[in-house]
Amino acid sequence: MAKEIGGYRALQTLVLGRDKITTPEFSSIEEWLGQHRVTVDYYDVLGAVGGRHWQPHGDTLAWVRFCLRAHHLQAQRVRQRLAEAGEVWTLLEGEVDRDGLNTRCVSAPYEAFVSRRVRRSRYQADEDLSQGQAARDLRDLTAKRWLQPYGETKGRHYTAGPRLARLKEEFAERVTPLRNPYRPGVRPRS
Repeated sequence: MAKEIGGYRALQTLVLGRDKITTPEFSSIEEWLGQHRVTVDYYDVLGAVGGRHWQPHGDTLAWVRFCLRAHHLQAQRVRQRLAEAGEVWTLLEGEVDRDGLNTRCVSAPYEAFVSRRVRRSRYQADEDLSQGQAARDLRDLTAKRWLQPYGETKGRHYTAGPRLARLKEEFAERVTPLRNPYRPGVRPRS
């Protein structure tokens, strides 16, 4: 069956590549398939379409529908993520400015907002700062409750502090559910 899956996926990639759709977020459905129930659904459709052996004259419509729907839903998710990123960045810029901090500080709480650990060395490199400037910024962001420090010295990292956690909760409450493009009114599993 692995050979058949490879053949179907190669065909999918070929069709998208011919139309110059090559960015991973849109040419691949891997992110969408990474969700457990969706992965199971994918293999169910492949099993129904391909059976246990390659059938060159078999009906692949169910698989094509599944892939089209997956591409559409993944594109919706990417669009949501991009819109949220811009909104969060703009909001953080305003808040950091109101707190009297340098606007370069926005990148650290933004990293924590998207659930990444913030490390001084990376923040320093990203913002092209001296070690002292980076340490001072992170100390100020911690004092203003944007970041929460963990560990000491080389192992120290920062995650979302109370203010940022509250902001994350607000955004989580207003996430718009994805729209099933082929069955209006029916919410897709995610």
